[in-house]
Amino acid sequence: MTLHKNDLVWKGYILSVSALLLFSVIIGFARETESMKQQMKSSYHNAVQVSKLNYIVNDISADMQSLVFADYVMQNYSSDAYLVSITDSMSVNKTSFMSNYASFLQGYGNVTGANISFSYSDPLVVNFNNGMMYSSKLDGTSVIFKNSTGASTAATYNISISANAAYTGYTAWSWVASGTYINVFYNDPSNTFNSSGYINSSVLNQFVINYSSGNVNILAGIVDGAGNSIGVNQTLPSHLTSVRINSTQQGALPISYNTGLNISYLNANYSSNLPA
Repeated sequence: MTLHKNDLVWKGYILSVSALLLFSVIIGFARETESMKQQMKSSYHNAVQVSKLNYIVNDISADMQSLVFADYVMQNYSSDAYLVSITDSMSVNKTSFMSNYASFLQGYGNVTGANISFSYSDPLVVNFNNGMMYSSKLDGTSVIFKNSTGASTAATYNISISANAAYTGYTAWSWVASGTYINVFYNDPSNTFNSSGYINSSVLNQFVINYSSGNVNILAGIVDGAGNSIGVNQTLPSHLTSVRINSTQQGALPISYNTGLNISYLNANYSSNLPA
């Protein structure tokens, strides 16, 4: 077979075009691959930043839980009822803790590479999504568990009190035939007792525990203007080491502390109240 000059030129042209097309495909594939690699790298970095941010938020939340810890267990799925347990570390000087902690977080931010802003107010509050709120005065003189929008729906309260001094006597509140049932559990280095019964939740009831200096006053019923609430007041010097309050509430899931938290870590940001 004899090839003419024009045939050779035409075949050479086709080969050149084919080579250019193949080279273009290879270049395009390389660019697409590099773009995908950059996207994957960016997504990985973003995921790392969000993960680091979540770690910092959870770490700070755990520190607040050492002061006031709100826990819950599902009691009845159909009625959305939860057993709520709140433990307050009364022996901790919350005023000093919060002041020092705000300063600590600045240094913590420098170490972790995050910009952290932390704000707090007195009392320290845990808010629940059913309107309940637990507040603890930073000086340790008062705690209250109440509904911020009306009366609590709790039918029973269990309150456990631990003290670091022996009581000299106590005066229980006036029990009634029906109402809100309250169990009081008490212990100190020398004594323990349990007192329980029904109280009228529409009036203020006071259970007074006396010491050689000062007293502890358990409040139930109308407390701080809210019905069917419970709280504790103590005079200084402080006697209580811990207060624990249990009750069954509908929809009582702890949402957040009333502390403000702002964190920026590279491209990730958090700005809200601290989750409880």
